[in-house]
Amino acid sequence: MQKESVSIVIPLHRMHLKKFDVTFQSILNSSHSEIPLEIIVVLNGKTDHLETSTFLKDPKKYGIKVLEYKDEKTCAIARNVGFKHIKSNFVIFLDGDVILPKNFFSKLKIYLNKINADSQIAGLCPGFSKQMRHESKLQKYDNLEDQRSLNQFRKNKYIYSFQGFCIVIKSSVFKGAGMFDRNFIASEDRELAMKIISMGYKILYMPELKLFHSNPSKFSNILKRKRWHAIGNAQLSIKYPNLYNKTIFDRIKVLALYPFLLSPYDIYAYMYYWCIMVYYTIYFFYFREIFRRGVIKTDRY
Repeated sequence: MQKESVSIVIPLHRMHLKKFDVTFQSILNSSHSEIPLEIIVVLNGKTDHLETSTFLKDPKKYGIKVLEYKDEKTCAIARNVGFKHIKSNFVIFLDGDVILPKNFFSKLKIYLNKINADSQIAGLCPGFSKQMRHESKLQKYDNLEDQRSLNQFRKNKYIYSFQGFCIVIKSSVFKGAGMFDRNFIASEDRELAMKIISMGYKILYMPELKLFHSNPSKFSNILKRKRWHAIGNAQLSIKYPNLYNKTIFDRIKVLALYPFLLSPYDIYAYMYYWCIMVYYTIYFFYFREIFRRGVIKTDRY
């Protein structure tokens, strides 16, 4: 059987610099001896204080290839830059604030074998870990909301979206799809999924392979993140109108029921979710109107 190789591309923004060492340590702690790894970090924008990172102070010592963008670009552009330097037949686009489980690569090998056995499967999407200790209740709520958002795209063992914090895909398929669309300010993960599905490929869901995404724990940073999601999804809704075509009743139903699923009898869960989703929805419709008028920027807003 062919021995697979994997390249990990990590676009690293300054706001994730403090969490990178935890992410990289989780890579080292995972059992990956049977899968040759190549690790590329793309420094996206001004990244002062690299000396605060044990691993980035001397990247060659730890087998890290570092690329640098002086001017801050979108995550899509940073990921594409990293991909152009990979040598492996599979690529993982990993955020700099993700913690891998210790069995990640041993489980991944099983799924890579499934991909090789089925030419229609092009990528993998992992699940969410609920067992990590959260920094705050707000971070817990935000992680649960991410999970709810992803679950709406699941159908049996397949899924019709990628989760941006960890995308596993065949290098040949990614290249054939034209890589990430550099015009997308955010939601480039879901746009990529739509492209490869339209090409006849499938994305396999890995529910037992659970990763922890260290979302923001402060309310102000969560609001920034939701605004970013609203921008990306608004842009995505222009290209794929059927992707975000919920009726008003559907939206009210989610607002009414989901806080109870987040945390039953927790009034703060209701307050958080209603506030966040109203905030997100207002920005979503605002930016969708902007994109309908043909306004597109490839740099950050």
